Amino acid sequence: MRHFPKSTLCSTAYHVYLFLFTLAGGELVSQLLDNALSGSSITDTGIRLNLLLAVGVPLTYCFRQALGGLLRADRQRWRESLYVGILQRDISVASTGELDVRLSNDADAVSEYCLEALPTAMENTGILLGSAVLLCLTHLPLGLLLSGMALLQLVPAVVYTRWVKEIFEATGEAEIDYDGYLIQGADGIATLKSFHRENWFLQKLDEITVGMVQAGIRAEQASTVEEIVSQFIGDFLQYGSYVVIGLFVLFGQIALQDTPVLLVLSGYVFGAVPSILQAAEKRAEYKVALEHLAVVPYQPAEKPNGPVAALSHVRCRYGGKTVLQDVSLTIHPGEKILLQGENGSGKSTLLKVLLGITEPDQGSVFLNRSRTAFALQDEPDLPETGLELQQDLLAAGSIDTEAFARYLTAFQLTRDTLEQPLSDWSMGQRKKFCLAAAFARDADLLLLDEPTNHLDQDGLDTLQHLLQAYPGAVLAVSHAAQPLTRWDRVYTVEGGRLQ
Repeated sequence: MRHFPKSTLCSTAYHVYLFLFTLAGGELVSQLLDNALSGSSITDTGIRLNLLLAVGVPLTYCFRQALGGLLRADRQRWRESLYVGILQRDISVASTGELDVRLSNDADAVSEYCLEALPTAMENTGILLGSAVLLCLTHLPLGLLLSGMALLQLVPAVVYTRWVKEIFEATGEAEIDYDGYLIQGADGIATLKSFHRENWFLQKLDEITVGMVQAGIRAEQASTVEEIVSQFIGDFLQYGSYVVIGLFVLFGQIALQDTPVLLVLSGYVFGAVPSILQAAEKRAEYKVALEHLAVVPYQPAEKPNGPVAALSHVRCRYGGKTVLQDVSLTIHPGEKILLQGENGSGKSTLLKVLLGITEPDQGSVFLNRSRTAFALQDEPDLPETGLELQQDLLAAGSIDTEAFARYLTAFQLTRDTLEQPLSDWSMGQRKKFCLAAAFARDADLLLLDEPTNHLDQDGLDTLQHLLQAYPGAVLAVSHAAQPLTRWDRVYTVEGGRLQ
């Protein structure tokens, strides 16, 4: 209910009104029947009943229309809030198929329980209690007996609800597999055709489809059995209540003129239980859906109080050549800095000195390497496949699994590509893989060495978007000025110095 406070309040008010309206109408109908059987005048009661219907029916229609609009708007806001949570990584979603199920099945399960099943069950619980009290006031033994018979309808739900959670979970998992596979196939159809793997894809799709159909059949069978059993018990008990009332009349325990009221009240008692049963089933689905949509508490790493990296009077020589000469540079949290210069000017050496790959001949270096991500020019040319390298990186525990998957998709690296050895990849594909790994690392500083080399236009657009959204500090080096993002500082490396 906390997800839809306004709608839940209005829905509850509507159902309370509906209960009172139904109760008042039932009471007047009972009086009308009682007066007719006893030979009394029915004029006054008939007028009151007509007035109640003349006012109550239009009011019910208007109330329901207004409530329907509010519920639809609230459901849409709920889905939008879920989507924002997924984008912000507060809600865990591992695939496109899972995204579809979370925003449809799970979102609907929560909204249907909060906005429909629960308020309706509250209304019918009130009807059940109110009618039972009136039955007991009319005839205590008969009221207790009929109320007990009505509650027997809850027995199937006690047994069935044990399986609802498992059924809902299995059906959702099957739909995730099916939707995700369809989407992946649609995205990679060109690759599938180029490798002549269409038949393999369709065969795999058939297997997943069979699994989804079987899960649906199990759910439908369980629901049908529960419905048949509940209907049988409900009808048996309700018609049995007529026999019980007849026996009480036959043996002189109640007066004949009291039977209309008792029949109406017993009908309310037995008719109220099914919605309570439905709410119990919906609650089981609701609890599973809430687990899926639970917001994962995100604790961002504490931002450093001081600089994230610093070089102080660094001097570095290769052979007899001075590559870096008296270089000092301080990088603060969130800063984006570009170093540009000709090839061989010392830009890449500066990054290697920062990372500790190259030791400086003079000066000091400060860098928290555990909070630093990087993508250098030397993209790996390995016999290992992309999937194997991906698993190695994830096993090291320094890369966010979900973020890595998103960035690989953003750079259009499909599973078919990842299944190939890196040695078979183009230079651009290797660059994209390294960039995806760098952006997926939880870091305060991102170091990029010639990040635009070998990238096609789609890759450049993706890199630009990721750089603009990156929350940490960035130090990029390039042989030319790159308008990838708004740089806070731009330096030119010339003669081993920063200009």
